[in-house]
Amino acid sequence: MRRSALPALMLACLLACAEKETPAPAPATAPAAGTPAAQPAAAATKAEPAAAPAPAQAPKAAETTAAKPAVPSTTVTPPAPTPAALPVPAPAPTPVATPAPAPAPAPSVGPMPTLANNGHAAVGAGACRMCHRIQHDSWSASAHAKKGLDCEACHGNGADYKAMPVMKNLAAAKAAGLVMPGPDFCRKCHGAKADAALLPRAHAHKA
Repeated sequence: MRRSALPALMLACLLACAEKETPAPAPATAPAAGTPAAQPAAAATKAEPAAAPAPAQAPKAAETTAAKPAVPSTTVTPPAPTPAALPVPAPAPTPVATPAPAPAPAPSVGPMPTLANNGHAAVGAGACRMCHRIQHDSWSASAHAKKGLDCEACHGNGADYKAMPVMKNLAAAKAAGLVMPGPDFCRKCHGAKADAALLPRAHAHKA
């Protein structure tokens, strides 16, 4: 009886150790100690602990494989080079139109002084030229002519003193309307600078 109980005790110890390492399927019911099949069962039970460590190493290999993830082999395509931007030319400055200067206002000149209103009729500067060509030509090129100051404006209308016999008699000519202007008449336009020396420069005279 002791010999048959010893293999059964060893089998129980081996099974307990195998359960701590890895879970194993429940062992088949051991045959009775007195039966002849107990010895082959004990022999089979003794052989099982030798193969038990193999399943315990399998998870380590799986863990090692899991610890090293596979690196995907991806080909990185470099980005296409960005074309350099062409310089944009600066817009040409818009020329600023310079406004034309406003024309200077014409001086407000009042009516020219005249001595024509002497109570006689006018004959015009052309009639004076018949006897006074030098005076007429110099006057026509002067500022007086441009401003409308003619012979009769300074000497009075000459319809009654234009005749040669009257003109040769100064007193008769003055009585017929001839006026000999003085500095007072010239000062109406020329101011204080009008003097006796200004009168001869009004027009040329015979030598």
